[in-house]
Amino acid sequence: MNGGMHEISVPRNVAAHRDNFLLVSGVREIFPDTFLVPHNTGGLARIGEKKGLYKSRNGQNVPDDFAHEQSLVIDTENGLIVFNSCSHAGAANIIREAREACGRKQVFAYVGGLHMKGKENGREICAFSESEIDALCDAFLREGIAEIYTGHCTGAPGFEALQRRLGDRVHRLTTGLRFEI
Repeated sequence: MNGGMHEISVPRNVAAHRDNFLLVSGVREIFPDTFLVPHNTGGLARIGEKKGLYKSRNGQNVPDDFAHEQSLVIDTENGLIVFNSCSHAGAANIIREAREACGRKQVFAYVGGLHMKGKENGREICAFSESEIDALCDAFLREGIAEIYTGHCTGAPGFEALQRRLGDRVHRLTTGLRFEI
């Protein structure tokens, strides 16, 4: 991808089967101790604007507020495990939302991309500033998160920055990886 606006919504051939999907809003328990948690922290559109992520509303492009995104949260005996794709809403916000939705329980593990990957002059970079990396790591440490599995949009430079600060609690999330929590 060379940047610029491009469509990432549900493909028309999938949307045509809309009756096969259950649309949910709010926190939803889908199995015992397994929840879908929406991202509805106020002001998330500022993150969308800063990251250049937009959605179409009434034919106009507006900064994405990620209200359509959700995390899968599993309540285990060790604490909550939060699964997210790209963490567009910000990991600290997602962690807080998961804790609030599940009775403020401890988050034990965070699994998903952290949207840190960027490009500059044709090479991969970490798109987070040093202070943003520090704030993210501080949030993980403050929450006492023991295991962080990340990949995809975190990128190699972002992963390395996290691992320097957080050590062995950070693991690469790769295709085919099997892990037990």
